[in-house]
Amino acid sequence: MKIAIIGLGWLGVPLAKKLSQNYQVVGSKRTHTQIIAGVQIFPLTLPLDLSIKPNIWKSNPSIDGLFNQTDIIAIILPASRQPEILAEYFKSVDQLIDLAIDYGVCQIIFTSSTSVYGDKPGSYDETASCEPVTASGKVLLEVEKNLLQRLEHKVTILRLAGLAGYNRHPGRFFSNPTSQVNKIDGASSINFVHGEDVVSAIEYIIKLKENISSSARKISTIYNLCSSIHPSKNLFYAYSASQLGLPPPKFKGTMVDSLTEPSPQNNRIIDGSRIIREIGFTYSYPNPYNFDYSIPF
Repeated sequence: MKIAIIGLGWLGVPLAKKLSQNYQVVGSKRTHTQIIAGVQIFPLTLPLDLSIKPNIWKSNPSIDGLFNQTDIIAIILPASRQPEILAEYFKSVDQLIDLAIDYGVCQIIFTSSTSVYGDKPGSYDETASCEPVTASGKVLLEVEKNLLQRLEHKVTILRLAGLAGYNRHPGRFFSNPTSQVNKIDGASSINFVHGEDVVSAIEYIIKLKENISSSARKISTIYNLCSSIHPSKNLFYAYSASQLGLPPPKFKGTMVDSLTEPSPQNNRIIDGSRIIREIGFTYSYPNPYNFDYSIPF
């Protein structure tokens, strides 16, 4: 089985390393400056030049190397907060869909974000209505709709909670003096997922898709990925900062003691349990307090 990873970044690199142990893996970066053992890397800049006719795209060795005889494509392109880059995001993914269809790619896995749900308090599973407020959340929701409309059952969308793990330690998230920490409600809950759990979930879904004819488990089109423990920002970030010997961030409101739970009226909880119930996935890091930051990146 050949798997193409579009976006060899913070998640794409560890995913490529893991998948290359059992599959033929190719991947893309804007510039070919990285070497990953067992992975062929192609330079690819998105969106593609629309002045070139689509049927000429196939003459591009990077496109042909990524899409030719590929079974599954994992699109792991973070939606930038920079307006000029975000404006091209929908077009980029839409072009990838065009290529996948042209080359007869069987399946696509797309990493989205739980920002598509918006910021209102409540518990959000995959059936919850989406009311994004950020520009990136709005674009991601449109990309999701386009993927589902054009590919239907051939796509699996993973909505990722806040990412941590590897070299991304929450203790540093608010260490910058210019961060707007005093505008954030410290009594509200956190929603995190470890990068290794995202990688493992993608690998798990690929294995199920590989054996879909013999599997009794039906894979849904959308899954949230989020740890099941949701402490308050006050508690969790104070703990995380202490791990690095840093002072705790001072959020809006009064610092709470170690026994205080998140304020109910501020609770926004991402429910990441569907993937457990439906297809038997197991999170290695269900509790953010136990996240491992020593895993090689």
